[in-house]
Amino acid sequence: MKSCSILSLLFVCCCCVILQCRAQQEPTVDIPALGQLRGSQMVSSSGRNFHAFRSIPYAEPPVGNLRFRDPIAAKPWTGRVLDATKEGPTCLQNDLLTGLTQVGQEDCLVLNVYTHKINDAIEKALPVMVWIHGGGFSAGSGNFETDFYGPGKILDRDVVLVTINYRVGPFGFLSTEDKEAPGNYGLLDQTLAIKWVKDHIANFGGNPDSITIFGESAGGASVQFQVLSPHSKGLFHRAISQSGAPGCPWAIQRSVGEYTRLLAEDLNCPTSNSRELLACLRNTEASKILEFKRKLVIPIALSLVPVAFGPRIDSERDSPFLPDDPEVLVSRKQFNQVPMIVGLTKDEGSLFSASLASIDGKNLAVLKKDPLNCLAHAMGMEKQKNGREIAQKAYDHYFGTSESDDDFVAQYGKMASDVGFFKCIDDSVKVFSQYNGQPVYYYNYAHKG
Repeated sequence: MKSCSILSLLFVCCCCVILQCRAQQEPTVDIPALGQLRGSQMVSSSGRNFHAFRSIPYAEPPVGNLRFRDPIAAKPWTGRVLDATKEGPTCLQNDLLTGLTQVGQEDCLVLNVYTHKINDAIEKALPVMVWIHGGGFSAGSGNFETDFYGPGKILDRDVVLVTINYRVGPFGFLSTEDKEAPGNYGLLDQTLAIKWVKDHIANFGGNPDSITIFGESAGGASVQFQVLSPHSKGLFHRAISQSGAPGCPWAIQRSVGEYTRLLAEDLNCPTSNSRELLACLRNTEASKILEFKRKLVIPIALSLVPVAFGPRIDSERDSPFLPDDPEVLVSRKQFNQVPMIVGLTKDEGSLFSASLASIDGKNLAVLKKDPLNCLAHAMGMEKQKNGREIAQKAYDHYFGTSESDDDFVAQYGKMASDVGFFKCIDDSVKVFSQYNGQPVYYYNYAHKG
């Protein structure tokens, strides 16, 4: 669920700044518990030199029998120097813009570290920022050569930046809604990556006692999920949640089990026994699993609707990642109380209205042909009994007086902003402000650059 956000000031500047790799001696870092890394030299937006160590494995490859399971910490590579000079692959996903092309691979659980100081150059440990990317829990990565998230602007400052990959789509969030496959693997990937940072970032000049997690859209919701989760206790010290919250209709899913059964049926796998279903899916080509997700797409919001496979309350676990409804956890003060910045932008839904304003008009035609079905999907209510009834009310409110295609496009953007972002983020700020013992700062970014 990408949006034009405050991220444009803080982070995403790859479109206007090309990072340059220096033909200098490659820096090396020795991580006592893991092994040596060989990185590369880069230059920030203002011309500051810094070191880059990319595609560092923080978890074992989640393939074969490890597919649809919690991540396992990566094994050490002692005795050899790991090449960390190039970025790794994205996690397997459908291309966000077209929904047609499959990109990435399953073996993708890596992170990137960008820093000014390593080894003997360390004088004072620097604050650490860990970036969690967006993409509707269906797409995205922590890369900058093949994605948006480069270190150019942030490394103008004295800070250590870490960007991470985590599993998305069915590989990150499939669930049988029982102990066999409770889901939330992508969120647990994030937690394991943050733990890796906590354990090892001192070797890169970072302060393990000053870690800020931050993210946008699905990454912003992920930040709050990490704040809520007992699995993340003590791993970070501040949180910045941009344009996303757990209460957003695309962020927390109530029908993952149903979509899992539909996937199994589509691939001729058993559906009545969770263990047999999972055994079948673990022996199925990854591309076929991802193909099913593409079949579900309603082309009204890029390739993100329905999310289908996303975060859920996994109370079936012996140790749940998300034990209860987010608002209940906050009201009980069962969350990691840290200072927070939470916010949104003036036109959150503009990216989705833009997807309707395509030259060929196909997406708009889909919306106008069956608006109630489309709106129910857009509001994450396609599987609820009263979904069409609520969609009718939304249609009457937003589109009742629309007379032209331009009106439909503009009103869809307003609906996407209100329902998909504004209300859920505002609700999140209110409840955290009430129960968090630490400061909660709220912003509304409206500048047009």
